Amino acid sequence: MKFNFVIALSLLSFTLMAQGPSVDAARASNFLNTVGTQGATFGSSSLIRNPSNSIEGSVHLFDDWSNRGVAVVSQDQKIRIQNINFNVQRNTLESKLNRDSIFTFNVSLLEKIMINNRTFKHMYFPIKKGTRLLEVIGTSKDISIYKDYEIDVKEGNPNPMRGALKDKFIIRDYYYIQNGEDFKKFKLRKKSILKVMGNKATAVKTFADNNKLSFSKEEDVSKIFSHFDSL
Repeated sequence: MKFNFVIALSLLSFTLMAQGPSVDAARASNFLNTVGTQGATFGSSSLIRNPSNSIEGSVHLFDDWSNRGVAVVSQDQKIRIQNINFNVQRNTLESKLNRDSIFTFNVSLLEKIMINNRTFKHMYFPIKKGTRLLEVIGTSKDISIYKDYEIDVKEGNPNPMRGALKDKFIIRDYYYIQNGEDFKKFKLRKKSILKVMGNKATAVKTFADNNKLSFSKEEDVSKIFSHFDSL
């Protein structure tokens, strides 16, 4: 079953890559249903419902759908996917099949997924007492930093002289540090990061200084954690 599941998954990915927006959602859904229970639970297609025109902005993290991803099913099974985006409101991954339909992934079957060189991991998140898709900012065998996204709706003002008329989606993000099973809110700053690195802090600081890395930039923090993990 696992072998058939991986083949089916690869074919679906190929279809998405080869045909992009021209793929028919119903055909993709029917295809999944032919590969058995495990394959069918990889996700499902659905029609796009036009959002209410009373709300501006988007519930998706990336500005458009021109994003490429690599879904990691297991250590030796990686599937390339395009037209992918992160739906913050639903905390899930979606791929646009055509103008009127999307494919929603069952992220619980993935170890992780990379989108435009950013890594997202589906894991248990005790802060919200359930599983959640989090962005990996820096990770090591001892400690890791994740980023959680949430959607707020900023209310518009009915008075045109006092601000926007329409409500607007606002994407907010928060950093968390994991130490063992414990999670807590965290800020990307030099003092906080070095503090959790214990007796390796001096070596980490020297590495960051020598390579002109910032403790407040996500891409630099990822490099800092990689070095920390190698010490």
